[in-house]
Amino acid sequence: MMRGRTVGCIAAFIGALLTTQLSAYANHFIAGGGKYAILATTGETSVRFQFLGVVSILPDMIVPVIETELQSVIVHPGEIAPFRLFVSSTELDPFNVVADPVNGHIITITGNLLSRLVLGVEPDHQQITEIVHFDAMGIDKAIPGAGIDSFTLTIQYSATQGAGPVLSQSLGPELVTCDTVTCTLTLTGTLAEGEIESHTAGGE
Repeated sequence: MMRGRTVGCIAAFIGALLTTQLSAYANHFIAGGGKYAILATTGETSVRFQFLGVVSILPDMIVPVIETELQSVIVHPGEIAPFRLFVSSTELDPFNVVADPVNGHIITITGNLLSRLVLGVEPDHQQITEIVHFDAMGIDKAIPGAGIDSFTLTIQYSATQGAGPVLSQSLGPELVTCDTVTCTLTLTGTLAEGEIESHTAGGE
């Protein structure tokens, strides 16, 4: 279940927390949440996502202050294999924030997800659950972010078993590319609603 608190409230709270830190190390904060849609030949796919993380950057280590989390719900109501895909982070690498003169802040999150693909409707629905690798990129251009900020979620599935072949059939080559080993699902779009935000104690 995705948290009901708005990203704006979270950002305000964490921003206030960071400004009270007087020590020499830097605190890095990321938060994002929203919705966007992708229109392909197989129909419209909607994506809802949410992420949050805070770390302290010390001279010789990165210390989590709030463990980074990422969740997303992808819904595809198309006529060919309609589905709901629920993903939540299980093991993440430290996130990264880079200031870009054109795009603002570029946030990258990588690691593993618990993927749960639900096909059909109750009581005859089927589920495929597996652990998969993912990469996520959020672009924080402005506040407010709706219509400006963007988010990309890339998930790698097996090409021969599990959810990969099903997603490939349902979404087609526009969103899923497969080789002999891997099917890669890529969902990228500009936020129709929501916000992506990043901050460091140094004001970057």
